[in-house]
Parts: sequence; C-alpha cells; structure tokens
Amino acid sequence: TVSFRVTDSDGATSNTESRTIDVSAAGPVLSNIETTPLSYQSGTTPVAVTSTLSISDLRDATMRGAVVSITSGFEAGADTLSFTNQSGITAIYNPSSGVLTLSGNASIAAYQTAVRSVDFSTTDTSASPAARTVSFRVTDSDGATSNTESRTIDVSAAT
Repeated sequence: TVSFRVTDSDGATSNTESRTIDVSAAGPVLSNIETTPLSYQSGTTPVAVTSTLSISDLRDATMRGAVVSITSGFEAGADTLSFTNQSGITAIYNPSSGVLTLSGNASIAAYQTAVRSVDFSTTDTSASPAARTVSFRVTDSDGATSNTESRTIDVSAAT
C-alpha cells in the first residue's frame, strides 16, 4: 500500500490517500533442487539428475520450453543428457554443447515431471573432470524465463 499526503507552503497538511499495488512474480520460478551432489559411476545406467525440482508461475499455467545443460565439467562426446518425449514435450540433445532443449506447450505439472525425468550418463572412463554441473531453466507461454537451478554430479571412474 502506498499513501500520499502533501503539505502546502503555509504548513497545512492534506488528507491521506492510499492505493494498493498488487505485486506478483514476473514469471516462472524454479526451486527445491537437491543441494547434495548426485553420485554417478562412469559407464553405468543413466540416472535422473533431480527428483525434487519444482516449477511455479503465478501468472501463467503453461510452459513452452526448458533448457537443461551441462554448464561445468562437460566432456563432449562422452556426456549425455537424455529425455523420453512425453505429454506433448519433445527434446533435442546437442552432444557437442551438452544442451538438451525441451519444447512444446504443456502444463506446469507436465514440465515439472519432464525436467525431473532428464537423465545423465557418461562414457568418460577416466571421470576427469570428476564433477559436472547440470543447470535447468524453463520458459512460460508468455516468453518469461525462470531463474536457473543447478545440481552437481560427482562422477567416479569406471571399475
């Protein structure tokens, strides 16, 4: 609430007028990603990067895309992010950049399920570098982009 009152040159004060301003989030918000690193052994079955990441958007019920990327420690040709198309959401993975792009209009719930189903795997038998950082971002149907949430994956060498 913002209130207004003025004082004239004689020192007389006016009445007070107030106005309420509704403030809402500017777009989608990602939260609740795990803070502990995910353990992964090179060459084993792909693992889901997160099971707790949440999506919210106070002004839009539909998402139109997401980007999941290996933003640190990426090994081109060895590291993979995978996704099974679902709920009208499809994905394309770029193995030279480590970026998985999801697209398709779907509900917040569908996108939350989709990003939670993204798997990581690597064939890098040396596990060097040993840590990867995977980052998530979503875009709503109005084109507003969320904050970025990230999780570290600790990769151990194949035995």
